[in-house]
Amino acid sequence: MDRYTALQVFRHVAELGSFAEAGRKLGLSPAAISKNVAELEASVGARLINRTTRRMALTDEGKLYLEHVVRGLDALKDADAALSPIRQTPGGTLRVAAPMTVTLMRLSSVIPSSCPATRTSSSICISMTGASISCGRDSISPFAAATSWRIQA
Repeated sequence: MDRYTALQVFRHVAELGSFAEAGRKLGLSPAAISKNVAELEASVGARLINRTTRRMALTDEGKLYLEHVVRGLDALKDADAALSPIRQTPGGTLRVAAPMTVTLMRLSSVIPSSCPATRTSSSICISMTGASISCGRDSISPFAAATSWRIQA
């Protein structure tokens, strides 16, 4: 049993009051919904939902469990949302080693518009030289540095 899925199924069944409606909302068959609830009940060792062919109702244990499940699932959703801005905003240091002419002609017009002041987690380190560039083991070739790094606004 996938515990996370079973908890989501239980929450939807309890909130919607229907196995079939929860199945439609989650894209699962009523049999899969029933199986998830039965496995969850077996896992916690308590009957959570009294069900007949016509209706269903949460048991006292089910009501108590639902309160905790809702808080837990909402906390997980909040945790995912907290990481969302971090995953969507580029961060770190962009190191560019380029000949001075490339830097002056190409990069100087692109970089200021690409780095708004709100991106405090980003920085750019530019090394300009009039001589050829010697790239270290972790660097990229000077040609790639001059042609493939495109910073978009």
